[in-house]
Amino acid sequence: ITHTDADHISGYEELFSESDVEGIRIDNFIMPETGTEDDEYQKLKRMALKKGIHVYTISAGMTIKNDMLKLTCLHPESEYICEDRNEYSTVLDLNFGAFSALFTGDIQGEGEKKMMARIEHAYTLLKCAHHGSANSTPAEFLAMTRPQLCFISCGKDNNYGHPHPELIE
Repeated sequence: ITHTDADHISGYEELFSESDVEGIRIDNFIMPETGTEDDEYQKLKRMALKKGIHVYTISAGMTIKNDMLKLTCLHPESEYICEDRNEYSTVLDLNFGAFSALFTGDIQGEGEKKMMARIEHAYTLLKCAHHGSANSTPAEFLAMTRPQLCFISCGKDNNYGHPHPELIE
């Protein structure tokens, strides 16, 4: 999970409850390692543990490797503290052979600036941050990541006006 905003955690209670019942087995649950462990963060963690699911945290610099696949966490830094949950969103750099992708969660603000310092290459695919909001994925970030393809996760005609016209431009 990238962070604990409602639109990112709303289905987890049901998934935890149905784990191993409906054919979807959850053995491990990974959360960002952050110093911003609010009530929602603690509740989600307790819920997973109560169901016997192993809970792990991930922070900048940690890597998961499997043959040709390499997944590196670029954000948050260990025990990162912020006021806005979006800022501690987990950001993952995925490499698989010649393919690379950057998954940004809802990162924005100071968190996005810190994460940008860790960008080391261009990407095949970029998941634009925060559903294409005006507060994330600035032009300098796009110039730095040089994605061949971008995708934005948002509903058609949503109440927030996502994606923002400037981002599309």
